[in-house]
Amino acid sequence: MSYNTWIVLIGASLLGMVCAAVGTFGVLRRQALLGDVMAHTALAGAALAVWVSGTRSLPIMLATALLTGALGLLLMEWLRRVGRLRTDAAQALVLATGFGLGIVLSRVVQNVSPAGARSGLDGFLYGKAASLVRQDVFLLAAVAALLLGAIVLLWHRLKLTCFDPEGATSQGLAASRWVQAMNAALAIVVIVALPMAGIVLSAGLTILPVLAARFWTDRLAKLLGLAMILGGATAAGGIALSAAQPGWPAGPSVVLMAGLAFLVSFLFAPKRGLLGQEQARIRGVRAIQLRAHLLATQRGLTGPVSPEGEREARRRGLIDGTLLTPAGSEWLRSEEARLGR
Repeated sequence: MSYNTWIVLIGASLLGMVCAAVGTFGVLRRQALLGDVMAHTALAGAALAVWVSGTRSLPIMLATALLTGALGLLLMEWLRRVGRLRTDAAQALVLATGFGLGIVLSRVVQNVSPAGARSGLDGFLYGKAASLVRQDVFLLAAVAALLLGAIVLLWHRLKLTCFDPEGATSQGLAASRWVQAMNAALAIVVIVALPMAGIVLSAGLTILPVLAARFWTDRLAKLLGLAMILGGATAAGGIALSAAQPGWPAGPSVVLMAGLAFLVSFLFAPKRGLLGQEQARIRGVRAIQLRAHLLATQRGLTGPVSPEGEREARRRGLIDGTLLTPAGSEWLRSEEARLGR
């Protein structure tokens, strides 16, 4: 791979990891779509920055996008509290209105402002991951170090706020402030992700790796670590796929890889996956059938209580004719102990 490909690969991996880390807390608070709201309201800020400043300065565009994204969150919260809208309704209203305003402003800017035609606002829609340079990687590394360091230092408070906000308040923690801090962190990573993944796809980087990891574990620390691994790996895989297939856009390829990781987890995770649950159900049914036949054999009942249980017992050497083998007696004792009988 070329030097530029390595730069994009490293930058995308860093971005995937930090987006997954911050997105974990949003998903656990059932606020996964907050990133989507911020991303869609950010276009208006980027367009406004070009219009007012007359330049295509990326730092100014991102700072203004962050401002409008934060305003979108405040508006959503105001509508939820004062307007008594449900959370999903408030999110949909702000998302759609903010995105519509952004599209209108971007078209006006491109027609009016001298810098509009070359502002690259269209790149905010779908992203241009292939345009990442070394300075972008340094910025991503700094943002990642800052946010991950904050997560480590504030781990207990973030955990308590996510799972037990009332308990956090009773212990003297201002839960609402910590929620706002998590929202601010989510806003930062979504805005930083815009140049690479775009408005439509950046929110997926904060959601898909976390949802995929959720199928494999129930523990927060493991969930966070696995989500970061999946976020970095799927980002790297998407960039590698884009480099190997000319014409494949990098940003969408990254999100497609994250979607594939979710699909694999959804199907094959041992406990929560669709196939894993079906296998567990089949194993449970077989264990019931086997136990029923062994109990009947132990009590000297004639005739198979369960033909399937009899076949399984013979296959595993748990019965000999009409008698239990030592292995059968031991299996039955362990099963009764497990069931508390």
